[in-house]
Amino acid sequence: MADLVEQCALLAFQRGRTADAARMLGCADASLAASHQRRDPVEKIVYQTLVHSPTNALPAAELAALEKDGEALSHEEAVRLALRD
Repeated sequence: MADLVEQCALLAFQRGRTADAARMLGCADASLAASHQRRDPVEKIVYQTLVHSPTNALPAAELAALEKDGEALSHEEAVRLALRD
């Protein structure tokens, strides 16, 4: 599910919803850590795009705080967050 959440984060990011995308990354990170998995190569590209994009206007501290907030999201909540308008 972490890969789906990261793809949804990319969708939110592309829609200009950087804060929501950061929260979804936090959810994906927590899921990967809990299952002792690592990102596959495609997921790494998505992560790098979201975190290191020149259009990411969030300061590092704010990005980290949003990711921390996202750790509490369930997969379903993260996907719903991505799909809202």
